Amino acid sequence: MKIGYDAKRAFHNFTGLGNYSRTLIETLTTHFPENEYHLFTPKLNDLQRVTKITMHPSVKVHTPEDTLGKKLSALWRSYTIKNDIEKQGIQIFHGLSHELPLSTPSTTRTVVTIHDLIHERYPSFYPFIDRKVYSFKFKRACQQADAVVAISEQTKQDIIDFYKIDASKVQVIYQSCDPIFYKNRPLSIESEILKKYNLPNHFLLYVGTINERKNLLGLVKALKAIDNQKDIKLVVIGDGGDYLTKVKKFVTDNDLHNRIVFIPKIDFQDLPTIYKLARIFVLPSFFEGFGIPIIEALWSGVPVISSVDSCFSEAGGPHSIYINPYNVDELVHAIDLVWHDETLRNYMILRGYEYVEKFKDDQIGATWIKLYESLL
Repeated sequence: MKIGYDAKRAFHNFTGLGNYSRTLIETLTTHFPENEYHLFTPKLNDLQRVTKITMHPSVKVHTPEDTLGKKLSALWRSYTIKNDIEKQGIQIFHGLSHELPLSTPSTTRTVVTIHDLIHERYPSFYPFIDRKVYSFKFKRACQQADAVVAISEQTKQDIIDFYKIDASKVQVIYQSCDPIFYKNRPLSIESEILKKYNLPNHFLLYVGTINERKNLLGLVKALKAIDNQKDIKLVVIGDGGDYLTKVKKFVTDNDLHNRIVFIPKIDFQDLPTIYKLARIFVLPSFFEGFGIPIIEALWSGVPVISSVDSCFSEAGGPHSIYINPYNVDELVHAIDLVWHDETLRNYMILRGYEYVEKFKDDQIGATWIKLYESLL
């Protein structure tokens, strides 16, 4: 098969959507190298995490060839990319992040991945213009695509409810995380990582973009509430804007500096070790499309505390702990319980390993190939 991808985020985004794109492409090229994988991107990027996939012999990369496309990349991605898709004889074109070109060749079948419809469920989290643009692009892509893939049952139901897409057109295919998370690393690295990032010996871990929806402030308030247990510390990996400023103000006002380590950016290859060093991974988000850090944590052997509802139990399985993200007392109780009960921690780690096997990359890749083949 000749499969094309809107790979803009695979080349230029290094959080959720970019990680999803690169992981899927790497999974397919590794396990199904007999196909051709064509990556369409407005610009190239030579960072290691990108070249890891572009160096594969079954991958071909395409950028705009004409001057107009080079200058107006949005125009190319939406309109004139059709010519490049046709020129390469692409049989399947896959929009990896919510959108498709406005037009594709009649001989090319299309697939779109929808990660979440948070802008529909929680419009207050987004500026008005952004909401309107997202709604137009996402809904049109769902209507246009031959197949719509949701990354969780929660997202599938939202697509059906908000955009009135027939359920038979929407399939759930879960995410896998980067294989780096389920590869063993030498124990000697742990002491190096502790020193490199000035980490405490035992800590809670938060990983992700820092914005209001992800509720880091709720976690920091829980840390404050466990005031009599100052040995419990928090490591935050991620960056943000105004909301991060709000979180840091709370830290200052409540004298929590000595209990929280903020790390805006890290070397990606160090992330699995940081997970492994954590005592508990906590994601008290109000809503997510899936929650890939939960999968990363389970693979790393870390107990998970996350939120009820949304998709969190799909990612975390039946043996993680789920709390009401609006209730700080619930979060405090969960942290206190898992932190001090070693038997419970070990049980959660063991069951987490068993559950996360369902997200192994070869199984996810086989599901994608089956979907692609069904469209031809």
